[in-house]
Amino acid sequence: MVVTEDWRIEERPALRPSRRASATRPAAEPRALARIGCGFSWIGVFYAAAKGSVVFASILAGRLLGAVEYGHVNLVLALSTFISIVFTIGFPLAISKFVAEERDPWRQRQIISTAVVSFFVWATAVTAALLLLLPGLAGALQVSKQLLLWAIAYSLLNSIHSVLSSPLLGRAHFARRGWVEVAYGLSVPLAVGAAVLWGRAAYSSVVLGFCAAFGAGAVLSLWLQRADLHTGFHPHAFRRIWK
Repeated sequence: MVVTEDWRIEERPALRPSRRASATRPAAEPRALARIGCGFSWIGVFYAAAKGSVVFASILAGRLLGAVEYGHVNLVLALSTFISIVFTIGFPLAISKFVAEERDPWRQRQIISTAVVSFFVWATAVTAALLLLLPGLAGALQVSKQLLLWAIAYSLLNSIHSVLSSPLLGRAHFARRGWVEVAYGLSVPLAVGAAVLWGRAAYSSVVLGFCAAFGAGAVLSLWLQRADLHTGFHPHAFRRIWK
Protein backbone atom coordinates (compact mmCIF):
# COMPACT_ATOMS: atom_id res chain seq x y z
CA MET A 1 0.00 0.00 0.00
CA VAL A 2 1.48 3.38 -1.09
CA VAL A 3 0.34 7.01 -1.31
CA THR A 4 0.64 8.62 -4.77
CA GLU A 5 1.52 12.26 -5.52
CA ASP A 6 -2.18 13.24 -5.74
CA TRP A 7 -2.79 11.66 -2.31
CA ARG A 8 -4.53 8.54 -3.61
CA ILE A 9 -3.93 5.23 -1.91
CA GLU A 10 -2.97 2.33 -4.18
CA GLU A 11 -2.29 -1.31 -3.55
CA ARG A 12 0.99 -2.53 -5.00
CA PRO A 13 2.51 -6.01 -4.79
CA ALA A 14 5.37 -6.46 -2.39
CA LEU A 15 8.85 -6.58 -3.82
CA ARG A 16 10.24 -10.05 -4.27
CA PRO A 17 13.87 -11.04 -4.45
CA SER A 18 15.11 -11.64 -7.95
CA ARG A 19 15.40 -15.17 -9.20
CA ARG A 20 19.08 -14.63 -9.85
CA ALA A 21 19.79 -13.58 -6.29
CA SER A 22 17.68 -16.35 -4.78
CA ALA A 23 19.26 -18.90 -7.06
CA THR A 24 22.85 -17.93 -6.36
CA ARG A 25 22.55 -17.52 -2.58
CA PRO A 26 21.97 -21.20 -1.71
CA ALA A 27 24.80 -22.22 -4.01
CA ALA A 28 27.22 -19.71 -2.48
CA GLU A 29 26.59 -20.78 1.09
CA PRO A 30 27.65 -24.44 0.61
CA ARG A 31 30.80 -23.30 -1.16
CA ALA A 32 31.68 -20.98 1.71
CA LEU A 33 30.95 -23.67 4.27
CA ALA A 34 33.02 -26.18 2.32
CA ARG A 35 35.92 -23.74 2.18
CA ILE A 36 35.75 -23.07 5.91
CA GLY A 37 35.48 -26.78 6.66
CA CYS A 38 38.45 -27.57 4.43
CA GLY A 39 40.48 -24.83 6.09
CA PHE A 40 39.72 -26.04 9.58
CA SER A 41 40.51 -29.62 8.58
CA TRP A 42 43.94 -28.54 7.37
CA ILE A 43 44.59 -26.52 10.50
CA GLY A 44 43.30 -29.28 12.77
CA VAL A 45 45.53 -31.96 11.26
CA PHE A 46 48.63 -29.80 11.18
CA TYR A 47 48.08 -28.38 14.66
CA ALA A 48 47.61 -31.88 16.06
CA ALA A 49 50.86 -33.04 14.44
CA ALA A 50 52.71 -29.97 15.68
CA LYS A 51 51.40 -30.26 19.23
CA GLY A 52 52.28 -33.94 19.32
CA SER A 53 55.82 -33.09 18.28
CA VAL A 54 56.07 -30.42 20.98
CA VAL A 55 54.81 -32.86 23.62
CA PHE A 56 57.44 -35.36 22.50
CA ALA A 57 60.11 -32.67 22.79
CA SER A 58 58.92 -31.77 26.28
CA ILE A 59 59.12 -35.41 27.40
CA LEU A 60 62.59 -35.67 25.85
CA ALA A 61 63.71 -32.51 27.63
CA GLY A 62 62.40 -33.81 30.96
CA ARG A 63 64.35 -37.05 30.50
CA LEU A 64 67.57 -35.28 29.57
CA LEU A 65 67.48 -32.44 32.10
CA GLY A 66 66.10 -33.82 35.31
CA ALA A 67 63.58 -32.32 37.70
CA VAL A 68 65.41 -29.11 38.68
CA GLU A 69 66.44 -27.93 35.23
CA TYR A 70 63.13 -28.95 33.71
CA GLY A 71 61.40 -26.94 36.42
CA HIS A 72 63.36 -23.91 35.23
CA VAL A 73 62.06 -24.55 31.71
CA ASN A 74 58.48 -24.47 32.96
CA LEU A 75 59.20 -21.28 34.89
CA VAL A 76 60.45 -19.65 31.69
CA LEU A 77 57.28 -20.74 29.87
CA ALA A 78 55.09 -19.42 32.69
CA LEU A 79 56.79 -16.01 32.65
CA SER A 80 56.58 -15.83 28.88
CA THR A 81 52.82 -16.29 29.02
CA PHE A 82 52.51 -12.82 30.53
CA ILE A 83 55.42 -11.20 28.70
CA SER A 84 54.05 -12.31 25.31
CA ILE A 85 50.87 -10.32 25.97
CA VAL A 86 52.93 -7.13 26.21
CA PHE A 87 54.69 -7.93 22.93
CA THR A 88 51.65 -8.85 20.84
CA ILE A 89 48.89 -6.58 22.32
CA GLY A 90 46.45 -7.97 19.76
CA PHE A 91 48.56 -7.67 16.59
CA PRO A 92 47.85 -11.21 15.32
CA LEU A 93 44.08 -10.87 15.78
CA ALA A 94 43.99 -7.40 14.23
CA ILE A 95 45.96 -8.52 11.16
CA SER A 96 43.75 -11.56 10.59
CA LYS A 97 40.54 -9.56 11.07
CA PHE A 98 41.26 -6.53 8.89
CA VAL A 99 42.97 -8.51 6.12
CA ALA A 100 39.96 -10.85 5.96
CA GLU A 101 37.56 -7.88 5.70
CA GLU A 102 39.49 -6.28 2.82
CA ARG A 103 38.96 -7.63 -0.71
CA ASP A 104 41.47 -5.47 -2.56
CA PRO A 105 44.85 -7.31 -2.65
CA TRP A 106 46.81 -4.06 -2.64
CA ARG A 107 45.00 -2.79 0.44
CA GLN A 108 45.59 -6.15 2.09
CA ARG A 109 49.31 -5.71 1.50
CA GLN A 110 49.14 -2.21 2.96
CA ILE A 111 47.43 -3.48 6.11
CA ILE A 112 49.92 -6.33 6.50
CA SER A 113 53.02 -4.21 5.94
CA THR A 114 51.80 -1.43 8.24
CA ALA A 115 50.89 -3.85 11.02
CA VAL A 116 54.17 -5.76 10.74
CA VAL A 117 56.26 -2.57 10.76
CA SER A 118 54.27 -1.26 13.74
CA PHE A 119 54.77 -4.54 15.57
CA PHE A 120 58.54 -4.53 15.12
CA VAL A 121 58.77 -0.93 16.30
CA TRP A 122 56.65 -1.80 19.34
CA ALA A 123 58.60 -5.02 20.02
CA THR A 124 61.89 -3.12 19.88
CA ALA A 125 60.61 -0.56 22.39
CA VAL A 126 59.26 -3.28 24.71
CA THR A 127 62.51 -5.24 24.54
CA ALA A 128 64.54 -2.15 25.37
CA ALA A 129 62.25 -1.32 28.31
CA LEU A 130 62.41 -4.88 29.67
CA LEU A 131 66.21 -4.93 29.44
CA LEU A 132 66.43 -1.64 31.32
CA LEU A 133 64.08 -2.93 34.00
CA LEU A 134 65.65 -6.40 34.08
CA PRO A 135 67.39 -6.16 37.50
CA GLY A 136 64.30 -4.74 39.20
CA LEU A 137 61.92 -7.20 37.57
CA ALA A 138 64.16 -10.16 38.43
CA GLY A 139 64.28 -9.05 42.07
CA ALA A 140 60.52 -8.50 42.24
CA LEU A 141 59.79 -11.90 40.69
CA GLN A 142 62.55 -13.58 42.72
CA VAL A 143 64.15 -15.21 39.69
CA SER A 144 67.63 -14.90 38.25
CA LYS A 145 68.34 -12.28 35.61
CA GLN A 146 69.47 -15.01 33.22
CA LEU A 147 66.20 -16.90 33.54
CA LEU A 148 64.16 -13.73 33.01
CA LEU A 149 66.32 -12.89 29.99
CA TRP A 150 65.53 -16.28 28.46
CA ALA A 151 61.83 -15.67 29.13
CA ILE A 152 62.03 -12.36 27.27
CA ALA A 153 63.80 -14.01 24.32
CA TYR A 154 61.22 -16.81 24.21
CA SER A 155 58.34 -14.31 24.31
CA LEU A 156 59.86 -12.17 21.57
CA LEU A 157 60.44 -15.07 19.16
CA ASN A 158 57.01 -16.52 19.93
CA SER A 159 55.39 -13.16 19.18
CA ILE A 160 57.29 -12.76 15.91
CA HIS A 161 56.20 -16.24 14.84
CA SER A 162 52.56 -15.48 15.71
CA VAL A 163 52.44 -12.07 14.02
CA LEU A 164 54.15 -13.11 10.78
CA SER A 165 51.88 -16.12 10.35
CA SER A 166 48.60 -14.29 11.07
CA PRO A 167 48.19 -12.83 7.53
CA LEU A 168 47.88 -16.38 6.22
CA LEU A 169 44.69 -16.83 8.22
CA GLY A 170 43.34 -13.46 7.15
CA ARG A 171 43.82 -14.39 3.50
CA ALA A 172 42.27 -17.85 4.06
CA HIS A 173 45.52 -19.66 3.29
CA PHE A 174 44.73 -22.34 5.83
CA ALA A 175 46.99 -25.02 4.42
CA ARG A 176 49.97 -22.66 4.38
CA ARG A 177 49.27 -21.63 7.97
CA GLY A 178 49.19 -25.31 8.84
CA TRP A 179 52.55 -25.90 7.20
CA VAL A 180 54.02 -23.08 9.28
CA GLU A 181 52.79 -24.78 12.43
CA VAL A 182 54.24 -28.08 11.23
CA ALA A 183 57.60 -26.42 10.60
CA TYR A 184 57.57 -25.09 14.16
CA GLY A 185 56.36 -28.33 15.71
CA LEU A 186 58.81 -30.59 13.90
CA SER A 187 61.69 -28.18 14.54
CA VAL A 188 61.17 -28.25 18.30
CA PRO A 189 62.47 -31.80 19.03
CA LEU A 190 65.29 -31.40 16.49
CA ALA A 191 66.39 -28.03 17.85
CA VAL A 192 66.00 -29.03 21.50
CA GLY A 193 67.88 -32.30 20.98
CA ALA A 194 70.68 -30.55 19.08
CA ALA A 195 70.99 -27.78 21.66
CA VAL A 196 71.18 -30.26 24.54
CA LEU A 197 73.57 -32.69 22.85
CA TRP A 198 75.91 -30.04 21.44
CA GLY A 199 75.70 -27.79 24.46
CA ARG A 200 74.86 -29.02 27.92
CA ALA A 201 71.86 -30.45 29.71
CA ALA A 202 70.49 -27.15 31.01
CA TYR A 203 67.19 -25.31 30.78
CA SER A 204 68.81 -22.64 28.61
CA SER A 205 69.55 -25.23 25.90
CA VAL A 206 65.89 -26.29 25.80
CA VAL A 207 64.64 -22.69 25.64
CA LEU A 208 67.17 -22.01 22.90
CA GLY A 209 65.72 -24.93 20.96
CA PHE A 210 62.20 -23.54 21.28
CA CYS A 211 63.41 -20.11 20.15
CA ALA A 212 65.09 -21.68 17.10
CA ALA A 213 61.83 -23.47 16.25
CA PHE A 214 59.89 -20.20 16.46
CA GLY A 215 62.48 -18.69 14.14
CA ALA A 216 62.00 -21.54 11.65
CA GLY A 217 58.24 -20.97 11.63
CA ALA A 218 58.68 -17.22 11.14
CA VAL A 219 61.11 -17.71 8.24
CA LEU A 220 58.69 -20.11 6.54
CA SER A 221 55.86 -17.58 6.99
CA LEU A 222 57.93 -14.92 5.24
CA TRP A 223 58.84 -17.29 2.43
CA LEU A 224 55.24 -18.35 1.83
CA GLN A 225 54.20 -14.69 1.63
CA ARG A 226 57.23 -13.48 -0.31
CA ALA A 227 55.09 -12.35 -3.26
CA ASP A 228 52.66 -10.38 -1.10
CA LEU A 229 54.84 -8.69 1.51
CA HIS A 230 56.55 -5.36 1.08
CA THR A 231 58.11 -2.92 3.50
CA GLY A 232 56.11 0.22 3.98
CA PHE A 233 54.03 2.22 6.43
CA HIS A 234 50.63 3.56 5.38
CA PRO A 235 48.96 6.04 7.76
CA HIS A 236 45.42 5.25 6.63
CA ALA A 237 45.97 1.54 7.30
CA PHE A 238 47.48 2.39 10.68
CA ARG A 239 44.44 4.46 11.64
CA ARG A 240 42.15 1.62 10.61
CA ILE A 241 44.04 -0.88 12.76
CA TRP A 242 44.30 1.31 15.84
CA LYS A 243 40.94 3.07 15.79
